[in-house]
This record gives sequence, structure tokens and C-alpha cells, in this order.
Amino acid sequence: MPIQPKLFKYALRQALNENGFTANFEGDDELNMDHKCLNCRILSLLLIISYDIDINIHGSHNSNKTDGIGVFRFNIPTGDQIPDYFIFAFENMVNGKAEFVIVKYPDLFQRLTKKNLIRENKAELWLWLMPDRSVYDATDISIEGEWYNLREVHGGRMADGEEMDYTQWLNNWDCLTDSL
Repeated sequence: MPIQPKLFKYALRQALNENGFTANFEGDDELNMDHKCLNCRILSLLLIISYDIDINIHGSHNSNKTDGIGVFRFNIPTGDQIPDYFIFAFENMVNGKAEFVIVKYPDLFQRLTKKNLIRENKAELWLWLMPDRSVYDATDISIEGEWYNLREVHGGRMADGEEMDYTQWLNNWDCLTDSL
């Protein structure tokens, strides 16, 4: 059974607390938090929880194994509504636990813009968690693109270190303290 949204929020709050943060939800998915240090600024986070996936649509068409898939459709905030970070939450289908991809707004906006994934201030993003704990943007990937970019060869993939690669942000709570 998929993880329910309230359990993602609980897991997120627990992970933040374990990393020295206090967090308060405002509304459904907006989160403000601060770190237990002197003179730290408050960061704003926007939690985006994966939609239910259809493995026949969102999964591999090239026999690549995935441990988790997140499908996200969301509005791009503008003006003073822009959060410091987006946190994408999805289920690890192997162990049933929540996974979080924590991306700074400018980094995400740049990647989505470069791949032309923003239309009328709305975006869609598909993230694949591979068995080696790498995470890639697989939004509407073609079978050829998947074969070329995500096929593991000699311990690596063509997408490693490129725009498709979101691995650096998987459960990376340290990136939040860098902003304080």
C-alpha cells in the first residue's frame, strides 16, 4: 500500500528533527523551518508528494530496475511565494520508506527550464531511484533516451553528473544547513 501524505509529512518532520531542524507546516504542503543555531535565518520549503504511479506509463521500458518512482505535478510559485527549497517525496518500493529529493529553487527552475518542463507556470517531473541509490529525471523519457542515458555500463551511466542526475539531492539534509 502506498505511503499516505500524512506519513510523508511525519517522515519529513522526523528527518528534519534528526538533522537539527525544527519545522512547522503552514497550510497543506508549505513548511517553514529553522536550525538550532544562533542567528540562523528561517528557510521556506515546499513539500511535493508524488502522485500514484502507473508502472506501465512511468516505469522503465528498457528493463532498467528502479527502487522507487516519483511523479510530481506542481505549480511554480512566483513573487514572494518562492520557497528556498522544493522537497520531492516518494516511496522506496523496495523497503517501503519515504525518500526525499531536496533541491534549491534556482537549481530546480534552471533544470526544468532547460528541459522545457514548465508550461503556464506548471511543471511535471518524474524521478527514478535506481538500486544503486542514484536518482534521475526520467520525465517522458523515450526508450532510446533511457537506453542511452540510464543504462548502467562499467559502473556508470551517461546521465551521471548531467542535468538528468538528481542524486546529489537524495536525502541530502546537509544542503539545508549550507543556506543558513
